[in-house]
Amino acid sequence: MVTRWKQTIDRAEGKRKTLGFGEEAAYRLVDGEGDGVPADLAIDVYGGRWLVLDPEPDPPPGLADELRRRGVDAWFKRVHAEAASVPQPLTGPEVPPPFLVREGEMSFEIRFDAGYSQGLFLDQRDNRAEVFRRVWKGRTGGRVLNLFSYTCGFSVAAARAGAQVTSVDLSAGYLEWGRENFRHNGLDPSDHYFLREDAASALAFFRKRGFQFDGVVIDPPTFSRSKKSGVWRLEKDLPELVAAAAGVLAPEGWMMVSANCRSLANFRFGKMVESGLLAARRHCDFHWPEMPKDFTGDPYLHCVWVDPRATLSPVQ
Repeated sequence: MVTRWKQTIDRAEGKRKTLGFGEEAAYRLVDGEGDGVPADLAIDVYGGRWLVLDPEPDPPPGLADELRRRGVDAWFKRVHAEAASVPQPLTGPEVPPPFLVREGEMSFEIRFDAGYSQGLFLDQRDNRAEVFRRVWKGRTGGRVLNLFSYTCGFSVAAARAGAQVTSVDLSAGYLEWGRENFRHNGLDPSDHYFLREDAASALAFFRKRGFQFDGVVIDPPTFSRSKKSGVWRLEKDLPELVAAAAGVLAPEGWMMVSANCRSLANFRFGKMVESGLLAARRHCDFHWPEMPKDFTGDPYLHCVWVDPRATLSPVQ
């Protein structure tokens, strides 16, 4: 008997065959309505381990049977507005200990029991590759600042391409996880900087001391709170943050600004970034990337690459 889940997963696998994911890769296999399932349901694959993400308290009927038939190790994690549950085995053993996945030439540590994310935002895969490309293209290394660095995925990409990286995050635990990711990639964390601080305070510190960076990555949460700077809200405070980041950006430097906020329209997001740049008297060109091709559902991720505005040579 051909079940609905067999048809759904077969179709999803067919779509992703051309994307070249290896056995150790991490990618989205089923992505909500883009793959014919409810909008908030997803199945991610991490080095052959399947993780079902759903706001519902129980896995969809019949899914565990299909995964068992396929012989894959799979877990179910309930992810909703209030919290993310500890993953429950669907077909495999108890929650696996931390393990590594590959993304191109990079390795990242994954932890299924780490809350909303597993340590790597899969929807930022192409942007990590772009960070690597931009640093490598410069061939001079340079300095890159990664704000809200989480487990330092962007930092690893920049460091592997030759940059000296400063990673800023409020969480000491995530920064230590980031150092581990550096070690997994043959990078010495002591050659780089890991700063436990809120982004606004860090930028004020850098500006006061005249520090400049050749690239700045800004990938904030929608909400955060620190003792020093208080409450930070994306939809209110992003322009000020962009302006402050522009204040430590080298004249020919680049910036990436990203946000995962479904209530924010892409047009408004762009205007907020532009407003911050204009406040810093930076006139820049924008490039809007698409989401990775394994994300077939709603393109919820806002992202813009900011470069110095090109100037035309005078007509001869």
